[in-house]
Amino acid sequence: MKTHIFANIGNRNLAIQNKNGGYDFIPSHTFRETTEDIWNNFGDYKDALRPMIIPAIIDKYPEGHLHLFVSNQDAAHESDTYSEGRILEKCFAASYPDLVVSIVTLRDAEGGIDPTNDEALIRFYRNWLKGNLNRLNDKVVFFDSGGTAQQKASLRAVLEFELPKHQLEQYYGKKEGDATVLNKLERNAAEKLFQKRQLRTLIEHYNYGAARVLLAEINESNTSVELLLKLCDYLWNCMFNDIENRLHWNNFPKAVKRHLRANDIKHIVEKSCDNDDFEHSYYYNHAAWLFEKSQCALKTSDASTAIISLMQMLEVYCNGYISCHTPYNIAENYTKESEALLFEIIGSYKDVFYRQTNKHLKSFSVPVAAFYAHILLDQSGERDCTQALSTLKNALTMFARSSFPEDMRLDTMRNNIAHRGKGVDLERFRQHYASVFGAAETLCGKHKGAFDNLNAVICELI
Repeated sequence: MKTHIFANIGNRNLAIQNKNGGYDFIPSHTFRETTEDIWNNFGDYKDALRPMIIPAIIDKYPEGHLHLFVSNQDAAHESDTYSEGRILEKCFAASYPDLVVSIVTLRDAEGGIDPTNDEALIRFYRNWLKGNLNRLNDKVVFFDSGGTAQQKASLRAVLEFELPKHQLEQYYGKKEGDATVLNKLERNAAEKLFQKRQLRTLIEHYNYGAARVLLAEINESNTSVELLLKLCDYLWNCMFNDIENRLHWNNFPKAVKRHLRANDIKHIVEKSCDNDDFEHSYYYNHAAWLFEKSQCALKTSDASTAIISLMQMLEVYCNGYISCHTPYNIAENYTKESEALLFEIIGSYKDVFYRQTNKHLKSFSVPVAAFYAHILLDQSGERDCTQALSTLKNALTMFARSSFPEDMRLDTMRNNIAHRGKGVDLERFRQHYASVFGAAETLCGKHKGAFDNLNAVICELI
């Protein structure tokens, strides 16, 4: 009876001897190039190669049929394993004469499959398995030997779904010293894959709090994902003190530190602020993250969060700018400082304010902060920022006049949402606020795409 062994391979299934007689893994950033060179010059390398992990399962089934799943994307990726698969096939042919080896390339009608795309992987594995079921009447073994997390989860889930329990055995290789010891896997991959897809959906919709709860329920240790979700949750809720006090770059695992976006993540975690320089201040950073949150909410059609966050951004930006450019630190001591500041504004700009609003200055508020911050920006000569703040200021009821319908003014919508539970016409909002969002991006768009980039990293590591 022929045993069919299914195994994905990754960048740690092949090692090469170094000059000291030990063995090293091929660096990931040159993996494809190096394995292509080894394949093209196999005779020069064959005595220096050592297959890793997979020999443990072959030793158990030396007369089996090994199916190695390899990646070969159309746009060359250094992590692709196609040449590695062919190298391993030659190595196993020499060491296991009774073993049959087949190389299965992850490709569909659209071309090479991204080995982190679980949707495409599930389709591929199901189609391939159904096309080969007539050859798989004997025992099937899944071996968790390598490949991406998405490859492992997808192949396991498909095998568990399609094959009866008695036909499928599953193992993973545990490193013990220089040996790889086989351990059996429980039949739960399909359920875990479903949970992980739910987790990705929550992340892609910026529901970080719910994602953290689900991750805990999955009960699968993944420190990288746990810490990145915590970081996103804190950023989404502007809990910057928690980032400073509870997250430390040294505690992030190697999977994060070696990622292409590691420096961006490190910069967020270790962000230091200088409140004497507005663009490097806590206030500006706070406003910038609020704007990014507003943009993300709009992508998911969550107009309420978009409006509230945009209003908060305007308030934080104006109060922070005033605090950094005047003696009045209203950002930190609003109650105490705003009264004195109002007195100064009345003394110098009450007529200007009246001409713009047809109202008398009586109390300090967000519109008054926007009015005064705009004057300070204008005096500084920062023309782009001055014009951008003018656009935002004119979205407020006090300055809007005919530029916005009454029910579409920023503070009106914010109050209707927060105090009256009223919804927002999303299409009208998009129509009227395209220029406002453009102006807000000019003011503080420094984190543009940051949440989406973090989401992509988390989903890769799940």
